[in-house]
Amino acid sequence: MVFFHNSRVSVLLLLFTACAIIIPTNSQLPIYNSHVCLDPYNETSNDSYGSNLTTLLGSLSDKASQNISFYNDTSNGIYGLFLCRGDVSIDTCKRCVRYASQNIASRCSSNRSAIIWFDECMLRYSNINFFGKEETLPRLLMWNVENQTSNDETNFETPSLMYGLMEGVSVTDLLFKANSRPGVDGSEIEYGLVQCTRDITVSSCNHCFDVLMKEADKCCKVKKGWRILAPSCNIRFEKYPFFAPQPSATVPSQHVPGTFMNIIESSSLHSYNNVPAYLLMYYCCKIFKANLPLHWMMEPGKGGKNTTKIVIISVSSIAVVAALLGLWYYLSCARRKRQEEGETSEIILLQNWKGSPSVHTMDRNMHAGDHDNSGEMHYYSLDTIQTATSNFSDANKLGEGGFGPVYKGQLSSGKEIAVKRLSIKSKQGLEEFKNE
Repeated sequence: MVFFHNSRVSVLLLLFTACAIIIPTNSQLPIYNSHVCLDPYNETSNDSYGSNLTTLLGSLSDKASQNISFYNDTSNGIYGLFLCRGDVSIDTCKRCVRYASQNIASRCSSNRSAIIWFDECMLRYSNINFFGKEETLPRLLMWNVENQTSNDETNFETPSLMYGLMEGVSVTDLLFKANSRPGVDGSEIEYGLVQCTRDITVSSCNHCFDVLMKEADKCCKVKKGWRILAPSCNIRFEKYPFFAPQPSATVPSQHVPGTFMNIIESSSLHSYNNVPAYLLMYYCCKIFKANLPLHWMMEPGKGGKNTTKIVIISVSSIAVVAALLGLWYYLSCARRKRQEEGETSEIILLQNWKGSPSVHTMDRNMHAGDHDNSGEMHYYSLDTIQTATSNFSDANKLGEGGFGPVYKGQLSSGKEIAVKRLSIKSKQGLEEFKNE
């Protein structure tokens, strides 16, 4: 019994450890939204653009590690910047920028311009100086396919919240504002965010916001949630908290978004794709519910065409580990059960005989010695039987009977005997045993 308990604990510990190793937590990886690679080029042996880009991305990553949430820099004709969401922690910011630098370098290694968006930050670079210039293309549109339930919400509340946030952005150095407010009927709290890159003016930020709000009015007026990401600004509206909670905000019950549609726009690029935005993952023996966004990306292909790749958080490795551990546990239990079934069940037999006159007769005659009591049965002590059968040696085993294995034995007197050892697998009853 102790072995069974320890085995079960060991399996659980191994499974939890495997899950911890395989499943990245939100604190480990930023949430990817999309990226765009522009201006492809063929690098030659004399072209230093690749090495200069590596230098620039390294500089941006280093600055994020210095507790800076926005930074722009140049490296031999390459311009780049990063912007962290205004509410994220310093550690989250530098982790996101470092990850974005690595991703954009691998995804757009043959492009002179590129931009990548994560929930926590964005990063871009180009061989053309874009500092101080308001840019709204290329942009990414994403919305929840579920609609608002109230006409009042669609006609008034959403624009009211977002324009109120824009007024707050205009008076902050960070050009960032996020807040929440009760819905029209007070049943749901609405959350909004507005942010601009800090290389543009307040006036340019306002204009960028207006352009994105017009797009939101076209695509998302009736939607329960949406976001639009552009190079110079981004806006977002949801019915669940997605930014660091404000001191005065009331946190509602957990809301799991439905399906999102995302569109990426540029002067020559339009692509549509329906993808589920969140996945409920259950793992590690006990159900843990977590909002894990599906990752999607839009990659410009050759000839201006666009190919869409959906990158889903893989749970196959978790399933393999769980299956292997489960198989190991099952085989261990089966082997242990077989061992237990092969053992003698003399204790069970004696328990079944409790209260029977036969048991008192057997006890009395066994203590009297190994001899015939002139009754119906011969009684021998267990020590005598073990000695006669060489401790139930397999070499002495003759076969299997209705009660279990049958062994050949030899008493100290030289008399040969056959010994039936009762098995727990036996289906025979007490009367059959006595008749034997």
